[in-house]
Amino acid sequence: MKQSVISYVPMAERYDVLVLGGGTAGVMAACAAGREGKKALILEREYALGGTATLSLTIPRMTNHIPGFVSNSSLAEELQQTLEAKKEGGDTYFCDPQMQKVELEAMCAQYGVAILYGAELVSVVKTEKQIDEVIVSTRGGLRGYRADCFVDCTGDACLARRSGCKTECGYENENQPMTLRFCVGGVDVKKVERTLLDWGYRFGGDHFPMEFYSLWREEAFNPFTKLLRQGVNEGRLTERDGSYVQVYYHQTLGKDTLWFNCPEAGNITSAADAESVTEMILYSRKSAMRIMSFLKERFPGFEEAYIQSFADIPGIRESYRLDGEYIMTEKDIEARCRFEDAVAQSAYPIDIHNEKNLVLIHMDPGEYYEIPYRCMLPREVDNLLVAGRCVSATFAAQSSMRIQLTCMALGEAAGIAASMSPQVKTVDGAQVRRRMIEHGAKFL
Repeated sequence: MKQSVISYVPMAERYDVLVLGGGTAGVMAACAAGREGKKALILEREYALGGTATLSLTIPRMTNHIPGFVSNSSLAEELQQTLEAKKEGGDTYFCDPQMQKVELEAMCAQYGVAILYGAELVSVVKTEKQIDEVIVSTRGGLRGYRADCFVDCTGDACLARRSGCKTECGYENENQPMTLRFCVGGVDVKKVERTLLDWGYRFGGDHFPMEFYSLWREEAFNPFTKLLRQGVNEGRLTERDGSYVQVYYHQTLGKDTLWFNCPEAGNITSAADAESVTEMILYSRKSAMRIMSFLKERFPGFEEAYIQSFADIPGIRESYRLDGEYIMTEKDIEARCRFEDAVAQSAYPIDIHNEKNLVLIHMDPGEYYEIPYRCMLPREVDNLLVAGRCVSATFAAQSSMRIQLTCMALGEAAGIAASMSPQVKTVDGAQVRRRMIEHGAKFL
């Protein structure tokens, strides 16, 4: 690899806590630090906050499957209450992606958090085991930002990798499939529901909010899957187009709007390669157009439907993961492990998407596992925390830990820990959890 000298402009201002990435974990981390009276900055590559929740159109957040509370994050609870009060969300984990961008910016303003958009990490300045400065590319050129403590919420462990921290990626050289979600307007939603019921589709629980889906393994009994198979047999759809189709509806997100969690490019298995991600996006838009054309003709209720929007960024379930002080494993989840330094709890299943559609390993009602603070601590750097879906975990364990509500709790814990001491390895995770509870977080 060729090397060059980087010229950049050091910024005069110094921050207590600098968060790289303003997604579901990053906003919680920065606001948690700001709530503790610290001077916090978010450096975000895109031009909106929320990441997976807003730019990837990941509707809904999913649930941690623990009855009684939304998340271990009081900030997540605060956000959801605001969204629901303004009729911009509902049922604890649905939220309007556009309005959530606005509410997240308002939350940052409330807690005194500064934001810089269009800032992408280029390099890191270190002294032994301390990060002194991060260099980012902006519209005005390369800039350097200094802080006492740094939090990596990039989703891909970008700051950790640039800082020389050990990471893992995928399983047997493959990542989970990626998805470019899309939103469909002009749908007669009531007619869609009646059609499914007439066909004999069985909804789980109440119809509204509505979810329906197709997996090839359900071809023998799922009428929606049978319809998609007909499309493949007729040459209207490809085998991969119909392999995984999931659709959501919630009345607060548009009366005539459906949200598609697909296409899933299961044949493209590298989420860490620029060419592969580009290939996935190019494939996904074409696939979505085929799916929509077919549904408009063959699914009553879709006659006037149209694609309203594609996600601004790809939905990446898993790429690089920290290899940190503690590596969470599937055995920890299977054993329902408890930890003295636990900062998050979940009962979400192990959820691995692959070419055979889906691997789900559920827990029994009342069961849950905990995630220790140490999962966010790299071995190689003393003033860095890693939060969100790229915490220290095995491939299978990460598939359960990656949902938004868990990432929000980990982000809030990271922001509190960074506020307690820049030397984050000296921080007691149990003390972090106590502080989370003082702010209103719920733990079992």
